Amino acid sequence: MRLATWNVRTMRTVLPETCGGSGCAQDLRKTSVIDTELTRLNITVSALQETRLPDTGSIKEAHYTFFWVGKGQHDNREHGVGFAVRNDLLSCIETPHGISERIMVLRLSSNCGFITLISAYAPTLVSTPEVKDRFYDQLTQAIKAVPSSDHLHIMGDFNARVGQDNIAWPDCLGNHGVGRLNENGQRLLEFCSNHQFCITNTYFRGKSTHKVSWRHPRSGHWHQLDLILTRKKYLRYVLHTRSYQSADCDTDHSLVVTKLAIIRKRIHSSKPPGRKRIDLAQTRISEKVESFKEQLCSEILSWDQSVSLQEEWERIKKSLSETAGKAFGYQKAKTENCFSFIEA
Repeated sequence: MRLATWNVRTMRTVLPETCGGSGCAQDLRKTSVIDTELTRLNITVSALQETRLPDTGSIKEAHYTFFWVGKGQHDNREHGVGFAVRNDLLSCIETPHGISERIMVLRLSSNCGFITLISAYAPTLVSTPEVKDRFYDQLTQAIKAVPSSDHLHIMGDFNARVGQDNIAWPDCLGNHGVGRLNENGQRLLEFCSNHQFCITNTYFRGKSTHKVSWRHPRSGHWHQLDLILTRKKYLRYVLHTRSYQSADCDTDHSLVVTKLAIIRKRIHSSKPPGRKRIDLAQTRISEKVESFKEQLCSEILSWDQSVSLQEEWERIKKSLSETAGKAFGYQKAKTENCFSFIEA
C-alpha cells in the first residue's frame, strides 16, 4: 500500500471565461491533474491540504474520488483538507468526515484490519498560540476516537521543522532528520511523544532531495514540512517514506509517499478437544478392576446377537472404552506451575 500527503495549494478549477475556451475548464481542472499524477506514482490513498474548497463535498475523476472539508461558503477560501481515494477502494471505506477545515478522518477496511488516516494542515509559524492550541486539541480528540487496534497514520503539512536531534527525541525521530528544530516542531514533537507517534520521514536513508518537501521562497532553503506520522507500534510495517519532486500540480510542495507492508491478519480458531485417555494408574487397583469386569459383563449380556460382524466390532470398541472410563476415570490435563522455580 502506498499512502501519500500533498499540499496542493488549491483544488479550485479555472473557469472557462478566464481561459478563453469552452474545453479549457476540463483541461485545467485541478482534480484531474492530481488524478493523473497520483495514478502515475501508483498511490493508494493521498491526504490533501490547502484544498481551499468550501463546506464538504466529493468529486469522482477517472482513477480517484476526491473528498474535502473546508470553511463555510461565505468565508475566506483558505485552508481546507481532504483525501483522494482510488476508485476501486470506495467500497472499502467509510465516508470521510471533517473535524474542521484543518482535519479530516478516513477509515479503510483491509486484509490487516482497519486503517484510519487523518489528513492534517497545521497552522503556520506566524499563527497565534490560540490557533495552534486549537488545532492540536482537535487532533488529540480525533486520535482518541480511533480504536487502538486500528493502524493509524496522520499525514499532512505540519508547517513544522522537527530537526534531527533523535537523542533528545528517541521515540519520535529516526537518524535521518533534516535541519533545525523550530517552535512549531517543538509542539509537534511534544504531541508525538505524548501519544506514541513517530515521524516516518526521519527513519530512512536517502538523497537529501528525497527528505525535503518545500523550498523557502526567499532563502531558497529546502525544509521537511510535509510529514507522515504513525503509531510507534506500527512503525515496523513502514517500508519507506520519501518525497517525489517530479509530481506536479502547480504547487510549491512535493508529494510525500510512504510504502506500507500490509500483512493479513491470522485468524485464530479454537483447538479441537483431544481424545480422552484412560487413567492407567487406576488399573493397578484390584477393586476398580473388578468393577470394570462386572460392568463389562453386564453390558455384553444386553447385546443384540443378530448384528453384522462389523457392527459387533464397533460395539465392542465402544463398550470397552466407555466402561473403562467409568471404572478407571480419565487422565487430567497436565499444567505446568510457572512459579515452581520460586523458593519460599
